[in-house]
Amino acid sequence: MKKVFYSVLMFIFLAVNVFAQTWSDGAESFTSTLVGGQGLKGKKGENEVNRTTNCTDFIYEQGISFENFTGSGYGASHVSGQAWYLFDDFTITSTSTINTVVLGAADFKETCTSPEFVINFRSNGISGNYGQILHTRTVAPGAAGYTKECIIPIWQAQFYYMFSIYIPIDPLTLTPGTYWMEVYSPNQPSFVAGIFWQQTTPVQGSKARREYNGTNYNFQNRDFIFALSGYTEMPNSYCQPSIEALCQSASVTLKPGGQATLNASAVDGGSSGFTNMSVSPSTFNCNNLGSNMVTLTVDDGSGNSDNCTATVTVLDDQGLPNSWDANSIGTAPSGNSFNFDACNGSTVTDQFVIGGGGNNTMNLMADNVAFASQTLCGDGSITAKIENVDATGYGGLMIRETTATGSKQVAIFSNMTMNLRHESRTMNNMPKTVQSFFKPNPFWLRMRRQGMWVHVEYSSNGMMFLPVQSTMVSMQNCVEIGLASFTFLPMGQTSATFSNVSTTGNIMSLTGDDPATFAVDTELQYDNAVKPNGINLFPNPTTNNFTLQLETPLQEPAMVEIFNLYGQSIAQQRIAEGQTHQEWNTSDWPEGTYTLRLNQMGKASIVKQIVVIR
Repeated sequence: MKKVFYSVLMFIFLAVNVFAQTWSDGAESFTSTLVGGQGLKGKKGENEVNRTTNCTDFIYEQGISFENFTGSGYGASHVSGQAWYLFDDFTITSTSTINTVVLGAADFKETCTSPEFVINFRSNGISGNYGQILHTRTVAPGAAGYTKECIIPIWQAQFYYMFSIYIPIDPLTLTPGTYWMEVYSPNQPSFVAGIFWQQTTPVQGSKARREYNGTNYNFQNRDFIFALSGYTEMPNSYCQPSIEALCQSASVTLKPGGQATLNASAVDGGSSGFTNMSVSPSTFNCNNLGSNMVTLTVDDGSGNSDNCTATVTVLDDQGLPNSWDANSIGTAPSGNSFNFDACNGSTVTDQFVIGGGGNNTMNLMADNVAFASQTLCGDGSITAKIENVDATGYGGLMIRETTATGSKQVAIFSNMTMNLRHESRTMNNMPKTVQSFFKPNPFWLRMRRQGMWVHVEYSSNGMMFLPVQSTMVSMQNCVEIGLASFTFLPMGQTSATFSNVSTTGNIMSLTGDDPATFAVDTELQYDNAVKPNGINLFPNPTTNNFTLQLETPLQEPAMVEIFNLYGQSIAQQRIAEGQTHQEWNTSDWPEGTYTLRLNQMGKASIVKQIVVIR
């Protein structure tokens, strides 16, 4: 009764396949009705064998992976009136000798005997086709070895088996290049009794072809499943490269703007057998401070993958951002410290905390300050809000010709009262000139270099800046500009906190950008690895209008804002993604100098000046 049942099923299966083939003649491919219409990715049988053997002896692999099987296959037999020729390409990169051909195939019997095989190796033809036969290998019946790998239920009956077929051949040496392989069984009595060669998703260009009754078809986005080995003895299992994801813990530190990006390699603890690697999530902000779970996924590009989880610790406190340098000028018995905090809880603050342990008030010939600086070439400015200064000292802005003690300098310091301390030295190694200015709520400070002049300004709200003092000092083209802190106690320590820090002008990075070629004005140019687009304004000066021109199209939207000389915002426009220029009308703007600021989410601002004349 069981034999009758199987015979009926086989007849149904053959009839369905003949109908499917007849119906699809002239098409690129057809879908067989295996696994009750679910394809080979349907429910797996209980006897499936997990294949984890690491394949180290393959000269070439064509996506040998059960997960890549489709619900389509083609018989590799030549029968009168039913001529099946199957071809697929492969590429080897070094001269190799092939002893064994491994097929991913199927048969419809519980016990199988290896048929006679003919294997033709062909040249690579034109237009993605096979060429002439270069070598032929004939394998006698029974010579090939079968390994049954899994049982797939069809209509709840387990009689469809997946096999790897190890076909030994006389050694064949091939030089580097692309070839086509044709495998068939010339003496099979019927299609069903032949070898049913399985398809897989594309691995090596998807140039598989079949010839049916004299008509050639190209398989779109399909390959056949095979491998070539240089060893006569193959592993005793269906050999596929094992993919294993191994994780390790890692940490990232938030950058200005409260953002951090994690590279997948940072949490890779020695994964193997993969081609691609990714991690999710890969970006973090102030809300992610502390421990976070991430998933590392590795795959081979052919549908096989593995993953693992890792703990990533998101940190805030760090040293100075990339384009800033920490300088301890003079002596600091208590030591100096330089830190940057991107967040206060979940809020982005971007605060610099500069600790000064040097007494800068006793000796006017010397300088004892903690100085966080950037290199400015030509004209430019620095603006900052003083958030807090310990009662034992001062925090403020400084511009110096060099970081050597006794260098030419101009500085403005605050102790969070109405008193501003102004220092200047116009000749190297000469006494400083110190002046006090009393201003209401002078918690915003700005220092502008304009030719030989250094202008110091203050503001109570960060919008309207008023003058404090202007000093003429001749310094070299490139100078140091930044944030400074010091104590007035002999062995004291002061901590000064700065926020809203911005710079304009040719700011050189610590990575060695040449200002002659890197002429983009920037604000908070912290990380040159994510340098923002450069912009040009023309004509400049202008009378009635000007054009903002981007060096490259925007990858994401940006906001452009215009400020007048008093720091007041007078106009705003949005630039859409992909845009390269923007027109501005200045006909109703009073004559003067205006500041243009371009802002993009998660990137440093770009600041330019435009002059309007009448």
